Amino acid sequence: MADSPETREVRRPVQVFMDVDRLFTDREPAKGGGGRDFFAGDDTGFRRHKRAIRQKLSDVAASMHRKHEATDFVHVRMKEKALAKSHRPIGALFTAQNGFALVGGDSIGDMVFQATPEAMTKLDQQVEAR
Repeated sequence: MADSPETREVRRPVQVFMDVDRLFTDREPAKGGGGRDFFAGDDTGFRRHKRAIRQKLSDVAASMHRKHEATDFVHVRMKEKALAKSHRPIGALFTAQNGFALVGGDSIGDMVFQATPEAMTKLDQQVEAR
């Protein structure tokens, strides 16, 4: 025979909170990401990567100078494994102080910056020095 609503026992789990402050206190978000070095133990690979980056920066700057372009757009695509890292190009390289303006993007990790030939040359020099 089915229980009537009056006689049915309500069974709910008992919840006990030992640290109630956690429920009412805002937590500070963790800052920064891991310090992963993508080229740890691979100095040759890092030099090759740096040389390729510098070559691209130099080529874009030279192209802009040849065309007598005051500004142009630079498409920056991050590698997928670097998307969650704290060191991103927008905070370290392609900054307003370096003469770049973020103007759009295609998808996560794909950014489009407006730049001058001088900004590209300056960025190449910064990459060389680091």
